[in-house]
Amino acid sequence: MDIKHFIIFLTIASAALCSCHEKVTPDDPEPDDKYGYGLDVATPHWLELPATKAGDGKEWFAHDMGGGDYFANRDATRNWSFYYDYKSFISLWVAYPLNAGLMGSGSRTDAWGYDPLLPMGLQQNIITSAYGTGHSRGHQIPSADRLDRAANVSTFYATNMTPQDPDFNGGVWEKLESKVRTYARACDTLYVVTGSVLSSTTVPDKMHHLVNVPAGYYKALLRYKKGDSAGEYIACGFYLPHDPSIASKSFMDYIMSVDELKTQTGIDFFKYLPEVVGADKAREILAQKPGTWWNR
Repeated sequence: MDIKHFIIFLTIASAALCSCHEKVTPDDPEPDDKYGYGLDVATPHWLELPATKAGDGKEWFAHDMGGGDYFANRDATRNWSFYYDYKSFISLWVAYPLNAGLMGSGSRTDAWGYDPLLPMGLQQNIITSAYGTGHSRGHQIPSADRLDRAANVSTFYATNMTPQDPDFNGGVWEKLESKVRTYARACDTLYVVTGSVLSSTTVPDKMHHLVNVPAGYYKALLRYKKGDSAGEYIACGFYLPHDPSIASKSFMDYIMSVDELKTQTGIDFFKYLPEVVGADKAREILAQKPGTWWNR
């Protein structure tokens, strides 16, 4: 190869490396193309999934239990999926199944990191510390919901984080997260959606991305327990304002039907429930006021 062709080869190779998604680093500018890394709409008919909307500028991603791309491994067990809003730098919701087996065993890894499913430059840069504004890095799928090591590491991805008031994060929100695990241990599978309601408030990360500080947080829960007298499928929702003054044990004051939560958030929860129980029964389950089972 002569020197002229060698120079051309190096130029092409260098350009190819720079264009690879995985070569985007936290210190690089954001990629020119901010979309196309996930799916425009969620395609699996998983019970935990809310409806997604084509062309809304948000994209859906799914992790396997190793924290990678669920769709890259045909034998994978799904972990958690998320609906990412590139403009606010947070996931509008995460969704996942939960039971004792899926929780696994282990301990919190504190392995703060970037999500491998999309470029680092399109994520919050909060890896070495929190926001510098007094806000905590608040999980949407809690660390304690996935304790096996690889699955736990994935709960520390930037795509799972939102800026939370530390008293809210360590107070009423933590108590609700613990209660959700109690529910999950008492049934066959609990299908969980955890999400955030955007506000007009933002905080900067270390790369000066303006990360939205949610005005509120919610959980939509669909419980399956085979043969249960209360109904095999029952559901409820919680909506909490992002308010640190809420007493830590008062989360039951914010319980509601899933239909009421839909009115609060605009999210159409448990889109595929009618395929399992029929349209009429699904409407009944989602409209039902939470019963005594949720008071355990």
